Order: sequence, then C-alpha cells, then structure tokens
Amino acid sequence: DIKASAKIAKKYDLISVVDNTFMTPYYQNPLNFGIDIVLHSATKYIGGHSDVVAGLVATADDALAERLGFISN
Repeated sequence: DIKASAKIAKKYDLISVVDNTFMTPYYQNPLNFGIDIVLHSATKYIGGHSDVVAGLVATADDALAERLGFISN
C-alpha cells in the first residue's frame, strides 16, 4: 500500500522511496500518493526493447531534487 507507506514515512520524518521498475508512470505514479523519491527503469518500460539503457529518479520536492542532483554529480 503505497499511500500507507508514505504516511508512515512522513510520521517518522523518513524519506520514502519506491522502485517503480515494473510499472510504468502512465499507470502508477507514487508521487501522487506522497512518496518522496521514485525510481523508474527507462530501459524496459519507457524506452522499449533495450535500444536505450537508462533510468531516472523523480521527486516532487525541489530541495530534495537539488540534493539528489548534487549527489549524482
């Protein structure tokens, strides 16, 4: 239960993360349920059939996005 997990994480001041690899963002967007960070495999479900190797991290929080950008550098 994504929404319940996000609620528990917020209660304890934790950052919640969902690996959304096996579901496309078209059908499930954990950010809408309060999750802080979502991982997507762009290789499988967004790019197609291994013609692209990619992944992405999404967040709705600008400060968290800045922190993640700093870490990725």
